[in-house]
Amino acid sequence: MESFFINILPAIGIVLDPVNLFVIPLGIMVGIAMGIMPGFGGAQALALMFPFTFIMSAEQSILFMVSIYSAAEYGGSIPAILIRTPGTTAAAMTILDGYPMAQRGDAHRALMISITSGVFGGIMSSLIFIVAASGLAWIGLQFGPSEMFALGILGLSIIGSFVGKDPTKGFLMAGFGLLLSTFGESPFGTVRFDFGQPYMYDGIPLIVMIISMLAAPEVFRLMGLISEKHEALNRIREGVLSSKGNKLSWANVKKLVPTMLRGSVIGT
Repeated sequence: MESFFINILPAIGIVLDPVNLFVIPLGIMVGIAMGIMPGFGGAQALALMFPFTFIMSAEQSILFMVSIYSAAEYGGSIPAILIRTPGTTAAAMTILDGYPMAQRGDAHRALMISITSGVFGGIMSSLIFIVAASGLAWIGLQFGPSEMFALGILGLSIIGSFVGKDPTKGFLMAGFGLLLSTFGESPFGTVRFDFGQPYMYDGIPLIVMIISMLAAPEVFRLMGLISEKHEALNRIREGVLSSKGNKLSWANVKKLVPTMLRGSVIGT
């Protein structure tokens, strides 16, 4: 804790450096643009932009990469809210509430809730990490194969609760997802379901699967709505272009604080 107070002022000075104040917004814009693309998450954005850090100092590189990663996570929520297609895997749950809000004409409010929650969670988790990094690392090291297996089963078991009154559909799709993950080379060195095709060794590409199973059907559905001049599509368009009547007020933020706190702790 003492080292934290000793280093906090020099760290703030690094962030407020004029060059770094240019690097951070640049990373944010790049991250949002890449996060919007379905299946192109923060990790892929970092890999693509990594060569540009060779001309930067160590501090600038770190700030640039952190900005890209954080912004990409928010960018993934934009297509999830507007066209029901998650830009990143983390934005998959954003569809459940964000897209219905957009259909009601509250797209602007949904986007503001997404970015406000993301900033709040990022600040909270960073503060927790700074204060309790060693303790959290110890807890993480206690997770072995059995704990990770139990965590995976927990994640799969709660899928059914996200699909409304028919959990059978949720479990069937979870099973289908597990089946798709078995294609290609396994961690134990064997190759499964490659059908004699070399390009199947690495499994089914995530980006191809997301675009074909999520983005493309939704695009065709929206094209049909455009030709019919559907009222729901007009509400989404108006909700994006105009913030009148669907702004995120301080009263809304106060109501969301308990949820954001809970999400920050769970995420950390």
